[in-house]
Amino acid sequence: MLIRDMELQDFEKVNTVLREVHALHVTNRPDLYIDVEEPYARDKFETDIKNENMITVLAEENGEIMGICMAAFRESVQRFVLEKKL
Repeated sequence: MLIRDMELQDFEKVNTVLREVHALHVTNRPDLYIDVEEPYARDKFETDIKNENMITVLAEENGEIMGICMAAFRESVQRFVLEKKL
């Protein structure tokens, strides 16, 4: 199995995985998710894989995507409900 950064040419395969995941969300949590034709737009994918503040990797075996990981680094927001520890 190969773990590698996503590339532009991966969009169709990645989008297939994301459509399947979104369909599971719609089916199991219709209170939170609505059915849409394209849950992840190509231009958003292109922006995300070029973003230095994001991790966009996939696991691939024999040309098939086995899994994907997408994470964004963001600054934390002050949480006033938490007590500061010394």
